[in-house]
Amino acid sequence: MQPHVLRAYIDRGVQYDMPNNVLGTPITEKTAHTLSDMLSSSLENEASSALVPGYRVAGKTGTASISTPSGYDPNWTNASFVGWGPVDDPKFLVYVWLERPSTAEWGSVVAAPVFRKVFERLVVLNNLPPDDVRLQIMNGQ
Repeated sequence: MQPHVLRAYIDRGVQYDMPNNVLGTPITEKTAHTLSDMLSSSLENEASSALVPGYRVAGKTGTASISTPSGYDPNWTNASFVGWGPVDDPKFLVYVWLERPSTAEWGSVVAAPVFRKVFERLVVLNNLPPDDVRLQIMNGQ
């Protein structure tokens, strides 16, 4: 998708949504499913704090040193986590970026729990049932 800042604007009480512009397909659908499954399994195997009970999610942590004019700052990092889900039919992508977190330097420790909290709210706000219920509904059971 082409990145854009403006999602919509309102003119004289009417909302105009900005169109999405597909630029291409960087990877195949099969590769995307494989990657999502690998990242989800990785979170599950490490008992990540990004896991959301009832929903299979995928994601990746990030921890980066902060550069300064004289090199990298040994005392501070930027921590991040990007995750999406539900894995079988993604509805949400959440990116958490924390500049110079004070409680820990690692994305897995400080950013992953923020992802979980945001995702938990998103499923409630969007009335998205847990995976087992959603799959039963989809399969007509």
